[in-house]
Amino acid sequence: MFDGTIESVHNERLKTWMKLKTAKGRKAAGAFLVEGPHLVQEALGASAVTDVMIGERALEAAWAAPLLEQVEALRTTSRLRASGQRPPLLWRLSAAAAGRLAETESPQAVYAVVRRPDARAVLEGALSSAHSALILDAVQDPGNVGTLIRSADAFGVGFVLVGTGSADPWSGKVLRSAQGAHFHLPIAHLPLPSALAALRRAGYALYAAAPRGPLDIEAAPKAERRALIVGNEGRGLTDDVLAFADYVVRIDIPGRAESLNVAVAASIALYVLSRKKG
Repeated sequence: MFDGTIESVHNERLKTWMKLKTAKGRKAAGAFLVEGPHLVQEALGASAVTDVMIGERALEAAWAAPLLEQVEALRTTSRLRASGQRPPLLWRLSAAAAGRLAETESPQAVYAVVRRPDARAVLEGALSSAHSALILDAVQDPGNVGTLIRSADAFGVGFVLVGTGSADPWSGKVLRSAQGAHFHLPIAHLPLPSALAALRRAGYALYAAAPRGPLDIEAAPKAERRALIVGNEGRGLTDDVLAFADYVVRIDIPGRAESLNVAVAASIALYVLSRKKG
């Protein structure tokens, strides 16, 4: 079943995988690393995995056998061959080697290398088929970015556009916060101005969320194609992004809190907009 065993922490293949823990390494490789059985299983379901790595001690875990069966089923299916992709390779890691890939405090010693989607192709495909989008303008906290992607998945958003000033959507912290949502909807990591212009040309109504926006989101007009834009945790939306907005909306807060966390506010706004189909 296994394609090889990696014992040494100096193994060159292991060093290549370790580079995926950095934004520079992910960009150079066009791939990212997921950790933990849940995320690995979600990634396998999306058929974008090139390698699966499991620590020798983890082979005794209850989740190990079903995960290995999923890998084997994917390796024998004709679905990947039809698309021109090679089946994922399966590697056994020593405890020391598995530890080098870990980013969590209590690692479960299973990982996968996943191809990163081409951002331009994702945007072009989404513009032709999706009817809703979530756009992140310099949201810098990885936990917020992951939660936003998870909320977009929960409320049926067609795709997520992450501006280049935001946290890397393919980092380990973002992936863990999103809990597998990356593998349920398209995500593009691109500069916003040109992407927003493309959305406008495609007929999207752009709703920019701001704490003191002039329009209550509940009163905002309906739109068949719509996108919610949320901004940085401290300064909010940039002027360049606000210039594209059709509506600047707020969420009225009856309590004493001055504002909401960006991920909480966006989740509420996505729910409201999900009921505003034209």
